[in-house]
Parts: sequence; structure tokens; C-alpha cells
Amino acid sequence: FLPFLGYHHVLMILIAIAIILL
Repeated sequence: FLPFLGYHHVLMILIAIAIILL
């Protein structure tokens, strides 16, 4: 459960960075 939350958090960060770069 914890690793899933960590992965989801990292995924959200990557998406946010992609939006900022675009």
C-alpha cells in the first residue's frame, strides 16, 4: 500500500513537471 502511494506521488510529480515544461 505504501509503495503504491509513493509511486502515485512520483507519477503526479512527473505529470506536474511535464505540464510546467509544456
